[in-house]
Amino acid sequence: GPRTLDLDVLFYGDESFESLRLTVPHPACWYRRFVLDPLSEIAPDLVHPVKRLPVRALRERLLARPLRVSLAGAGSKFVRELVDCLAPEFSLVEFSDWGQLETDISEASTPDPAFIFWLGDPPNGEDNTGFVALPLRPRLAPPAGETSTLDFIRHVLHSALDSPS
Repeated sequence: GPRTLDLDVLFYGDESFESLRLTVPHPACWYRRFVLDPLSEIAPDLVHPVKRLPVRALRERLLARPLRVSLAGAGSKFVRELVDCLAPEFSLVEFSDWGQLETDISEASTPDPAFIFWLGDPPNGEDNTGFVALPLRPRLAPPAGETSTLDFIRHVLHSALDSPS
């Protein structure tokens, strides 16, 4: 039935665990401005146990404009189609294909993107080497079967930009 109370556990010290009913740290707290803005005022040095960055740094990554976003794990044609759908809605975002951008970043000429969205097979499948090879801090995969990839990316970007969806 409907919930009478919705309680989100953001952190439990520096612990990290996942069960059917609870994931700690909260899987979306690191990219939601409505969480990070007030949290950075009261606990700016609290380190996210998975992303390994202080709350202040997680928030600052989202304040950069343009917000740099890469798409990985899919062919260039699919990446272009997604960017064509998303770019008109997100003028403050610079999209790139991670496969093409990876060389530039390795040469240290370009800062890390705020997000690298994984578009390949679900990362908890048998072969998750592509997802695991992505940098830990910005990588993000749509939850399997819950929503479309496009809707998931839209939701994350609205949360990160602190804009209504």
